[in-house]
Amino acid sequence: MGTDMERAGTDIAADQIARPAPVPLRELSRTVRRSELGPRIGEAVLETADGERLVRRFLHTPEVVAIVAVDGDDLLLIREYRAAVGAPVVQLPMGKVPAGHAPLDQAKAELAEEVGVEAARWTGLARLYSCPGWMDQVLHLFGASQLTALSRRADSGDPDDIEEQGIEVVRVRLDRFPAEVASGRIQDARTIAGVYTAAAAGFLDLGRPADGEAKH
Repeated sequence: MGTDMERAGTDIAADQIARPAPVPLRELSRTVRRSELGPRIGEAVLETADGERLVRRFLHTPEVVAIVAVDGDDLLLIREYRAAVGAPVVQLPMGKVPAGHAPLDQAKAELAEEVGVEAARWTGLARLYSCPGWMDQVLHLFGASQLTALSRRADSGDPDDIEEQGIEVVRVRLDRFPAEVASGRIQDARTIAGVYTAAAAGFLDLGRPADGEAKH
């Protein structure tokens, strides 16, 4: 019986993802306002099938890009101090998309600024929700390969971004990435999701060398 229950919990029916929500909700309105603390707060007014109205609030944030950059057998990550957790975090190169900018253009800029390389080959991998339970942030995931090292990292142009000035580039062998996650040395959820999404899309293989080598 236990084995049957375990199997039932691992298989996803073909139509399950597209299935309507258990409690049908209709969105009546959606607004965004700035809070006293600075972040923009969204508010959605919903109506249930019984006519009950619900208000749900969420954090409204800019879209972001994240880059899965491969150089031969290595995945190029960065180590950057994150004040929210009070410690350096190993993660994919990523950054906010300014209003009016194309995500791919911003991904190219982030890779040059944070890693100091440019890519001859770019692959759009996915459009992900970072944390849909409490914010509306969309993450655009790109793959970058056939890398060429720049003479120096590009300047972000933001003199107040002290954390970015202290970024360290970290190389992780593709076949070592799962072990680094399992050990807790890589804890950033967007990075873990991004790399495994890239593997699922066929952009890289966590068990074999990847295509593309940096030229130095």
